[in-house]
Parts: sequence; structure tokens; C-alpha cells
Amino acid sequence: MESIKILFRRYFKTWRTLGGKTELLRTIMVGGSTIVTLGNGVRALQGKFNELRIDLEKELGIMNTPEDFFGPRTRILRDASLKLGYEVKPMPKFIDFNKCRMCGTCVTGCKYGAKWTALNPLTKARRWGKTHQKHHRGEDSSSKK
Repeated sequence: MESIKILFRRYFKTWRTLGGKTELLRTIMVGGSTIVTLGNGVRALQGKFNELRIDLEKELGIMNTPEDFFGPRTRILRDASLKLGYEVKPMPKFIDFNKCRMCGTCVTGCKYGAKWTALNPLTKARRWGKTHQKHHRGEDSSSKK
């Protein structure tokens, strides 16, 4: 755990410990928090996306975690939950499990390209010769006539 703290302090400089118990990480960088997450693809505003006929799972490559990627503690929790009669659903992830090596370094950025992050479209745009500007505000063109 200590090596992860050192890595975050070096690159993100936003690691805080509150009251000696709670650790807080704030990322202010290109790609934002998508770089330092475990790739959970929890659904939000599903109704709105359905109305707009946008399939986010397909668009962003979200898929449920395959059972062979469950760790031992996840299996124990799943089995106990099923025994108690609860429905258990795998966590949807922004991860291409064909590329995932189960190394556990999702939170520090996937070096195998398995996890989708907000850098993916930026990287693609750079390949097309585009540039991006940090601290630049875009315009909402939908309100223009």
C-alpha cells in the first residue's frame, strides 16, 4: 500500500489523510478521475440515454465482470449473498477483459490498455493531428441560432 501512496504523491500530489483514517484522492489532470478508478461502469441517467438512443455499453465498451475474474473474497461475498436469497449481479466495468491481466493496478492507470479512460478519445484525436488546450472552456453550440 505504501508504494501506491508514494506513486500518487509523486504524480498527483493530492493525497490526503483525514483524521488518520480516511484517505482522500483528488485528481486534477487530463483524463480526470477515470485514470485513477477501478473502471466501474455504474449506470446513471439510463432513461435519458435510452431516449436519445445512445447505447453507452457499446459506445464505451462497458461489460459485466466475467466470473473467472472474481477474486476469492468476491466469490465468498457472492456465495453468501446467494445463500441468503439476494440477487447478485456482476459489476459493469470500463474494461476489455480480453486485454486485462488481473495485475490489480487499475487504480494507477492500466498499462495494458484494458481500461477505458477519458484519455482514450484524446489519444485518438492526437493521432488524427488534433491538439487540446488545458484550462480552455468550450462553447455550448446548441444555444446559438
